[in-house]
Amino acid sequence: MNRQNLNLPALALIALALLAGSATAAEHQVTNASVDQVYASVLDDRILWSDNRTGDYDVYLYNLTGETEQTLSPPGTDQFATALSAGMMMNGGRVVWEDNRSGNRDIYLYDLVTGEERQITNGTGHEINPAIAGDWIVWQDSRDGNWEIYLYDLATGEETRITENESVQMIPAVTASMVVWNDFRHGNWDIYAWTPDEAAPSGTPAPSAPGPALTPASPATPGAPGAVTLPPTATPTPGATPTPTVMPPPYVTVTPTPETTATTPPPTFTPTRTLTPTRTFPPLTFVTLEPTETPFLL
Repeated sequence: MNRQNLNLPALALIALALLAGSATAAEHQVTNASVDQVYASVLDDRILWSDNRTGDYDVYLYNLTGETEQTLSPPGTDQFATALSAGMMMNGGRVVWEDNRSGNRDIYLYDLVTGEERQITNGTGHEINPAIAGDWIVWQDSRDGNWEIYLYDLATGEETRITENESVQMIPAVTASMVVWNDFRHGNWDIYAWTPDEAAPSGTPAPSAPGPALTPASPATPGAPGAVTLPPTATPTPGATPTPTVMPPPYVTVTPTPETTATTPPPTFTPTRTLTPTRTFPPLTFVTLEPTETPFLL
């Protein structure tokens, strides 16, 4: 048996592996509209996003198994399924989103099993960036003049203020027993966690303990998806209605304005030595020599 025959089984296995990979991996287009679909999150076989096909942003759900699409929120005003990792706006058969139908952002819950919608918050401030796990819903709230973290327990119907600090606390995430968020109380973004009293680890300081006194952030009206600004430093006007601005942690890239963009001139290189010009040689002359004697043959 030659070497070529020995290689045939290996080549056959490689071909089968490539065919199997190409058969199981596939790209699937979920939306196909001429407007924006943004803020997608996924849980199991369900995909959630915000969709602008009606002229305002609404919450849509797509089931990959049944290949069915469903509109969860009513048209006419904006509802945002904000981008959160690990499908934190969906849990079991429940979906939460931030809703602007009353003129300020509130948190709404939709039950996929019963088809019922439920309003969770109804404050004068803005409640945004909701997340759900089990019976717990968390969000960031501007009712106190700066961003704080709140929790609502569906089982008990009780609302709990998690943080009490004059700085910015935002973008919460939640499990069935813990809440975490981004916190700016020390002048930089830190991660804080909260657990119920009976589940708190021993020796761990309470995450809501006041930090250094900082100027409270003044929330502004939430913009369209992707509109973000850095935390403001101005003191809010007494009596003014706070409106939230989505403020990113430091990993968000902020595009500088043309006035602040500096143009860097190209570097100038100075030669370190002077090169000697290339020497020119005269042309070569070829001379043909004629034989003077007749070759002698043996």
